[in-house]
Amino acid sequence: MDNISKTLEEAKRGMGRTEEQLAGILQQMPYPVEVLDRDGTVVMINKAFQELYGIANQQTVVGCFNIFREKNFRQSGLLPYFEKAYRGETVFVPEYIIPHDNHISTALKKKYQFNSNGDIAIEITIFPVFTHTGDIWRIVSIRKDISQLIEHKKNLEQKNIALKEILTQIDYEKKGIRNRLKGDIERMVLPYITKLLETMARGSIQRTYLKLMRDNLLGITSSLIQTNKDFYVNLSPREMEVCHLIKAGLTNKEIATTLSLSLLTVEKHRQHIRKKLGITGEQVNLHSYLQQTGPT
Repeated sequence: MDNISKTLEEAKRGMGRTEEQLAGILQQMPYPVEVLDRDGTVVMINKAFQELYGIANQQTVVGCFNIFREKNFRQSGLLPYFEKAYRGETVFVPEYIIPHDNHISTALKKKYQFNSNGDIAIEITIFPVFTHTGDIWRIVSIRKDISQLIEHKKNLEQKNIALKEILTQIDYEKKGIRNRLKGDIERMVLPYITKLLETMARGSIQRTYLKLMRDNLLGITSSLIQTNKDFYVNLSPREMEVCHLIKAGLTNKEIATTLSLSLLTVEKHRQHIRKKLGITGEQVNLHSYLQQTGPT
């Protein structure tokens, strides 16, 4: 019996030294740490924990605060995470807000002399520490104040909202400018081009240029036509010119005259364009295809 008592006493002293060593390490940690015993009572908090909650005297919490018996803590929503740790799990809580002025915080501050100001956002890691026999010896809770990070996140969200409003306003103004430009061209330019076309002989190069000018202006003013970027990526500048003229309805001969090219060169350009558009060998009219999908 004496040997058993002696062994138990040595084990207690060993556990005591272990706890002293653990306390020494945790006190130096920059993150808030609390340690609970197997019954849920706080047995240690470090200086960072005191600073986080504004605890002037450790003795108001250590040996007094029990997470299972404290009604206000049970209502805080954190207890289920600690219960998992007491079942042997490691638990991570990515974001938990400690309100400054709700009834739970107010009651805990009054009872345990907390003096924290403002809402506190924290992330928590809770894990069990086991004995050599596999039993839970302590529960350690390490917390990190992420209030500044959350505040920064809110500021970014507000800036994003403001940016979206600015972009919406810019888009609205762009639409207004486009509508005004469309109206001005249709009212102040196109009627005179139409009158000039009526005075020019059919087949003349001047009439061809003027017709191209009119068609391009109509393309600019049409809100239904959008730029297809793939055309600009795949086609050469000369091929783009040929595409514009084909789309405008010009024949190969008219294109050759307009661009000062040989008829054979125009035909080769048409072949290259069909190949790059992926319609070689298909029964697809190039003029109709460009009318639907081609560049403006």
